[in-house]
Amino acid sequence: MAEYTNAEKADMILAYGATDCNGRAAQRLYAERHPVRRTPAHTMFARLHQQLYETGSFQKAARNRDRTARTELNEEIALDIVETTPSLTTRASVLFTDEASFSREGIFNTHNSHSWAAANPHVTCTRAAQDRFLVNVWAGILGDHLIGPYILPDRLTGPRYLIFLEQVLPELLDSAHVTAATRTSMWFHQDGAPAHFSISVRNHLDATCGERWIGCGGPVHWPPRSPDLSCLDYFFWGQMKSLVYETPVNSAEELVARISRAAGEIRNTLEMLSNVRRSMKRRWEACITCGKRQFEHLL
Repeated sequence: MAEYTNAEKADMILAYGATDCNGRAAQRLYAERHPVRRTPAHTMFARLHQQLYETGSFQKAARNRDRTARTELNEEIALDIVETTPSLTTRASVLFTDEASFSREGIFNTHNSHSWAAANPHVTCTRAAQDRFLVNVWAGILGDHLIGPYILPDRLTGPRYLIFLEQVLPELLDSAHVTAATRTSMWFHQDGAPAHFSISVRNHLDATCGERWIGCGGPVHWPPRSPDLSCLDYFFWGQMKSLVYETPVNSAEELVARISRAAGEIRNTLEMLSNVRRSMKRRWEACITCGKRQFEHLL
C-alpha cells in the first residue's frame, strides 16, 4: 500500500490534537473530515505523533544515525532563543517541568524512556509478577524553587492535564512563594508527553504564556532526547531515585510518602538547587560552544 503523503500526515496530526490525543477519536474525526481518503488505523496517530516529536520530520530516521543529526534544527530553534535572550540564559526565568513514573522497582521517564543510574550497572532487573504499583509524578524547577511534586492520575489525558494547568499549577506556585511578577515574566517548559500536544492545552498555554512557552507544538520547539539540557532529567529524577529507593518499597502508599519526604529533603538543602541552576547555565553555554552537539566533555 502506498505511503501516506505529508499532507495526509499533517491532517492526522491535526485530528490527533483536536481529539486530545485519543487515537480512536482521531480516526473517526479524520474520516469525517476526509471521507474520500484512506482511513488510517487508530494506532497510526500516536505513532506518527511520536515520530514527529522524536525526529522533527514525517520521514523515518535512518538507523544508527547520530541523534544530533536528527534534532539539529530543533536544537537551533531552542538554543537560538537562549543566545538572543540574555535574561533567559540565567535559567532563573524558565519553569522546567517533567513527569516520571515511580514503580516498585524504580523510576521510568515515560516519554523520553530513560532509565536512571549514575553509571551503567550492566545487570538484569528481575520484576515481581505480583503486587506491582505505579505512581505518576509531575515536578518543576524554577530557579531556586522546587515546584511540587504532584501525583498525577494513572492515565494523563489532555483534559486532565488542562485541569492540572488551570487549577493545580497555580496552587503549587503559591505554595512555592513564586511572586506574581515572576509568573508574568517566566517561560514555561514541557517535554512532549502526548497529553501536552492536546489542542486545548496548547490554546491554554498560548493564552496564558503567549510566546513564552517551550514544547511540542509551541512557539519554541524543545529538542527531543535532550536529557542533558533539562535539570529535571539530569538532576532531579536521579536524586529522587537515590532517596526514595534506599530500601525496598512495599506499597503504593509508602512510595507516595517517600516521594514527599525525598522532595522535602531536596527543597530544604539550600545550596542544592542553586548549584543546579549554575550547572544548567554551564550546560547550555557548553552546548552552544560545541555547535549544539555533544558537550559533556566540557563540563
